[in-house]
Amino acid sequence: MGNNKLVLPMKQPLSLPIRQPLYYGVSPKSTQDDPPYRPQIILASSYARGSFFIRPEQEKYIMFGLWLDKIKERLREGDPSAEVYSDLSSYSLDELTAAIKNGKNGIKKKHGTLKLWKGEEVVALGNMGQNILTARVKSKRWGGRNNVASRWLVEINFDEYGTGYPYIKCQSDEHFWDGVKGADMFCDHMGALLTCLKEVYNNPDAYKGAIRFEEHVKEPYMPFLINPMLEAEVIVKRYVLGQNYYDIDKWLLDKKEIYDPSYLDKIETGKVLYDAVHSKRTKAAKPTNSFTKGDILAPCKVASVMEKCIYKSGFRRVGLNAVEFRGTEWETLCANYEKGNKTLRLLISEQLPPLLIYRESNPADKTDIFYKLHEEEHPFSRPYQEQRTVDDRTRKITKTKIVIPYSPIPLREVPELNETVRPIIGNFKSRYAELIREHYDGDNEELLKKLGLKFS
Repeated sequence: MGNNKLVLPMKQPLSLPIRQPLYYGVSPKSTQDDPPYRPQIILASSYARGSFFIRPEQEKYIMFGLWLDKIKERLREGDPSAEVYSDLSSYSLDELTAAIKNGKNGIKKKHGTLKLWKGEEVVALGNMGQNILTARVKSKRWGGRNNVASRWLVEINFDEYGTGYPYIKCQSDEHFWDGVKGADMFCDHMGALLTCLKEVYNNPDAYKGAIRFEEHVKEPYMPFLINPMLEAEVIVKRYVLGQNYYDIDKWLLDKKEIYDPSYLDKIETGKVLYDAVHSKRTKAAKPTNSFTKGDILAPCKVASVMEKCIYKSGFRRVGLNAVEFRGTEWETLCANYEKGNKTLRLLISEQLPPLLIYRESNPADKTDIFYKLHEEEHPFSRPYQEQRTVDDRTRKITKTKIVIPYSPIPLREVPELNETVRPIIGNFKSRYAELIREHYDGDNEELLKKLGLKFS
């Protein structure tokens, strides 16, 4: 073919190796190596939806009535965090609950049934033995679908201290497919079971004694305690506004009041980390006048070659994904590679050409669990300059450096990286130069010359 055009089958669309966010949660740090270790991801919102699941229907109406009054009050006071609910300012309670149940994003639309709303005998045949909790939990989905049973067997094992879950299992197909993504996911059925356990422990007559306790059982531990107003807000975000799980849990995990104090201690000491799960679906990309097929295919090859170089230098994958530039327009899920106290993250996004984020931690690093970005510095404002920023995964303030893979300046920790990647990353030369000229906080022409990007 004289014109060297790339020909692809019609049914094989071009796609970028971009990690599409699906879930965001906390993950107990493991002492095991990967593979075969599968991280456990605990979603705070599953405790809220689980509590909602077992809550009697009449209590749901009362809860949403109080929440709606509170939101209208916040809107009248000009609370900026309430603006997302401005369309609900004229809603009555009946209109709000109708939207939750049968609206375009409602429970019936998403699950094919209103079992999540009705909350009738959700937990059955429960047994809390010595550190092992089992029960049959009602499916929140429509049973007419293939492989959807009316109840799922759920098992949760507590550690010897009763403050963690070394083993979790739900037989639902939802839990199975979430597991295909590479993690043991804490699901809504588990959230319902643990909430029921807590209620029955405090009141044996609650929920018709849905869980039987053996002797000498400790008080059930829950890392997250979601009050009714936050529970209502989680449900509205999901089933009225149609927000995804990833954004809901990022919002919820920023609220200090939901954490058990001992769990905050675990985060502070590095025993619990933050992790993100990405969808297995790839990001489709259509070539345009400014975004060619070469531009689309280049990151695929770059990502593959860079990962090989990273592994060759002794780094290994840990966890699923770390979030870099969280809360900004450049927010990206990155594969996380570690070697001792050093961390590398490969950033591939639609907003930026490929970058490498290097972090180095030490025991003196301070922790900032509920950090906020006070200013949004562009990623190209200080490439190669040592910075101290919060690592979203550990919430430690670590030494940080942004590395441009095209640069002839080698990264000491991965000495072969730049030399290996440089020949295949040429598609992005002009984009790197453009972003440095526009955003670099220094002598951009001098930096361009050092990076070999100075051209007329």
